[in-house]
Amino acid sequence: MAKTITASPSNPTGRKSIHSLFLYRDWLIRSINDDLSYDLFIKAQLAADLLDEKIRPKLIGGLGMHGTGVWSYQDNPAPIERADEWHDKLDVTTKAFLGLTVGCARCHDHKYDAIPTRDYYSLASVFASSHYKAYPQVPKSVVDDYEKEKSNSTRKKRA
Repeated sequence: MAKTITASPSNPTGRKSIHSLFLYRDWLIRSINDDLSYDLFIKAQLAADLLDEKIRPKLIGGLGMHGTGVWSYQDNPAPIERADEWHDKLDVTTKAFLGLTVGCARCHDHKYDAIPTRDYYSLASVFASSHYKAYPQVPKSVVDDYEKEKSNSTRKKRA
């Protein structure tokens, strides 16, 4: 059964919003102000969670680039929604880092550049194998304390 999200004056499209977009914006501004090297700037937006643990906390906000895209909420069957999300991420990534519009290769070989449909789906498979994860913006000890308190509170309510 599909969830219905109704429109309102504060949400005219009726779509669920992502409330942490400011974290990516702040990371972008901080990266520019701190003169982050371009290669690290790119790596952070594509794979900050895989970078060296010593620099990861400073760069993890870059992953917001792909967390700010299309988020469908049961508008279509799930496989179509996932394919549309991968398409959006692939389109944004290739436009930003390759300067190419690769999106049309989803349906046919690219008309003007040598990008066959096979290559499009090879790139899309990267996003198909990646899953959204929210990273805490505080130290692990704070998260652990919060989870413990939340668990205790839930138990008290049930009792």
